[in-house]
Amino acid sequence: MNSRKKTLQPGGNPEQGTNFFPVSPFQGKHQLNANSAEVVHQAFFRPADACKYLGIGRTKLHSLAETDADFPRKIRISLRCVGWTREQLDSWLKAKQEAA
Repeated sequence: MNSRKKTLQPGGNPEQGTNFFPVSPFQGKHQLNANSAEVVHQAFFRPADACKYLGIGRTKLHSLAETDADFPRKIRISLRCVGWTREQLDSWLKAKQEAA
């Protein structure tokens, strides 16, 4: 048997078999609703999150933003806060997939 201690979200109890959901490492990015078991996904991606979502590094992300005319333009929320919406990134990925 595994000796690791199981981490539960509030309201879960594995011994009673009620609403047991392990805590996700993406706790801040995704939220698991214990009542409906729906996953609410992140809608706005800052550069670090966009890199993880696309599976590329920061240098490549900035290179794409500067050189690829098809790459979506970043949205400026404030002076130091920029990012992309999930829809922008998904449509760019879909266009890349169709072109391949």
